[in-house]
Amino acid sequence: MGNGATIARTGGLINSAPTFGSTVNVIYNENGSNITTGNELPSSTSVLNNVTINTSNGVTLNSAKTINGLLTFSSGLLTTTASNLLTLGTSGSVSGATSSKFINGPVAKNTNSTSTFTFPTGKGSILRTIAVTPSNTNPTTYSAEYFNNAYVNITSFTSPITRVSSIDYFELTRSASGTPSDAAITLEWGSNSGVNTLNVNELTLSRFAGGGWLNEAATGSGDSSSGTLITNSAVSNFGTFSIANATTNNNLLPVKLLSFKINDNKLEWITANELNNDGFEILASKIGKDFYPIGYVKSHAVGGNSHQILIYSYLLDGTPTCNSYYRIKQIDFNGKYEFSKIVKNNYNANDRWTIANKILFIYCLSGTHNICEVSTLNGHVKNQYFQNNIGVFDLTNLPIGLYYFSINGQKPVKFFNN
Repeated sequence: MGNGATIARTGGLINSAPTFGSTVNVIYNENGSNITTGNELPSSTSVLNNVTINTSNGVTLNSAKTINGLLTFSSGLLTTTASNLLTLGTSGSVSGATSSKFINGPVAKNTNSTSTFTFPTGKGSILRTIAVTPSNTNPTTYSAEYFNNAYVNITSFTSPITRVSSIDYFELTRSASGTPSDAAITLEWGSNSGVNTLNVNELTLSRFAGGGWLNEAATGSGDSSSGTLITNSAVSNFGTFSIANATTNNNLLPVKLLSFKINDNKLEWITANELNNDGFEILASKIGKDFYPIGYVKSHAVGGNSHQILIYSYLLDGTPTCNSYYRIKQIDFNGKYEFSKIVKNNYNANDRWTIANKILFIYCLSGTHNICEVSTLNGHVKNQYFQNNIGVFDLTNLPIGLYYFSINGQKPVKFFNN
């Protein structure tokens, strides 16, 4: 192929690698399916010039490649991995990245200048960039990747760090050979990052090292919708970075539910932080679906915002309940909401009844019909339906002997009527 040739891949593949000239440009514009790269990309790190991603379902890199010209995003993601790494050469640059067009995975940048380079990194439908500004022109390779989940440890930190994001983090590394350049770091946040507009000045950049989060002093600018953190000077240590709060706990993050469980006749849950939280609606179900509300618990946080451990509980009618499944619905002041996991009530029939003076008392939550049964050992059933909190069986006329008792078809419990 001649120097400066352009390959436009709109379908199919090249069975064997062509003989490339000194440069080649590649355009991906196939729609309808994801493209996995192939022989259209040269193996030499010096030949590939411009690449355009114009494929709505994205392009997946199948081997490590280096782009020396412009990487243009017109449509779709470019997915990479550590082994199938995309490297942008010293003259490489990026154009057109948005929330639906970015590099989904790690990307490296070779540089020998002090110009700022912004990595077009993201996950899912989130573009979150991180940028480096080298302090000198020493040849250096920086690599970056964004993760839209909490790092494995977000609870160990050193003063002045008081809180680390449970939303996302970045991996930013640099080459070790030669004398690599230090660099100032610019990290981006977005509307889901939990930033308090009134306390942007308390944000900082934190790096995980030695089992905990350390402060990489940075200055924040922006609001709760978007903004950036820029380190106050070039950093010499790289690794895992995250947005963090220093001095107080007025920033970071939306409601984080640490646990939710049922204990006897009480629901218990714990939050690690809350942002704009109005409270929790308690939902119940007998069969694990078609949940309905049975109560509401207001947020314990002042103004709905907290970055301390808060403990909640909800008493289920004061007695063991006939419902078997529960979850909570966390509701923000603006009406947005999220559901917790579903927990199951492990009570059996034996937990829900007592006998006194030939009267069988069954404790049930008010609501739809609950079927409570007393049956003989040979299977004869005496049925009665209850809608009240306490159902009552009169056992006066029941002959002395062994019987089974069950609620809503659960495993029966044997009892002796005397």
